[in-house]
Amino acid sequence: MAKILSVKNINEKIESDVKKIILDTESRYRGQLFKLAEKILSKKDTNMVLIAGPSCAGKTTSAELLKEILEKRGRPVITIGMDDFFFDRDKSPILENGLRDLDSPNAVNVKQMKECFESLFSGKKTGFPTFDFITGKNIADFKTIQLKYNAIVIFEGLHVLNPLILENIGTQNYFEIYVNALSHFKLGKEKMNTVDIRLFRRMIRDVSRRKHSVNTTLKNWDAVCEAENKYISKFKKTVNAVVDTTHDYELGILKVAFQEMIAKKQATYSQISFANLIKEIKPVDKSLLPHTTLMWEFVDQPEDEEENCNK
Repeated sequence: MAKILSVKNINEKIESDVKKIILDTESRYRGQLFKLAEKILSKKDTNMVLIAGPSCAGKTTSAELLKEILEKRGRPVITIGMDDFFFDRDKSPILENGLRDLDSPNAVNVKQMKECFESLFSGKKTGFPTFDFITGKNIADFKTIQLKYNAIVIFEGLHVLNPLILENIGTQNYFEIYVNALSHFKLGKEKMNTVDIRLFRRMIRDVSRRKHSVNTTLKNWDAVCEAENKYISKFKKTVNAVVDTTHDYELGILKVAFQEMIAKKQATYSQISFANLIKEIKPVDKSLLPHTTLMWEFVDQPEDEEENCNK
């Protein structure tokens, strides 16, 4: 599934017909999800779909698009994010180095999660929390959920495939999916691998959505990757399906967002090791993207698009 994407070829496609490369890429990504929906529905007893993957892999959008596909097939679907079960940041476990453990399953309030899912699968109206990433607070009973007949719960998050989590989700009838940006970009001898792609996505997202500086993201990145290798990646081998979320045109979108950050003095090219490759990629206008694109997880939508979505 993973492939090497030539920056030279991508630039040629962007210059030749940017709308076509966007359409082809979006169709290929969604095609993976359509195939998954068929597999899920073929397993008649499935009542939960687990979507795991490392940071900025595209879990949330994959969950929402899969929800849409399954609902069109006649199954009620509820999506729940594991992030909403994080402990308050100031109550997270402390590591040996004195820092808060924000990247392992120990950052999840498993007791709260178990109580919510047991109540949900027993048929009760259940209050579920949300996590405010800006304040670092777990807000209990933020939303009330009750399962409809024959419903499927999509549970997405970093650690949803970890045994510590699996033992406390209230069901054993689940379908496991691993998502990641699995392809690489190449320009001459320079390569931008899956870790680089997700770092670039996260740098842009963190500044816009979580009010973190680029330096903060970079400072934490080694610990994030270490936790991924220890707690997440190893479960890829045993899942029911794998989804590649790399978008052929995405560097053109991310480049524009990064240049806007540079203009606001929020970032510099010297902060990224793959700067030469990014400088060479052709920019892509985000106004050309569909409203369902995975790119909205990382870059802000155009104002007119946001207004349309809120109507």
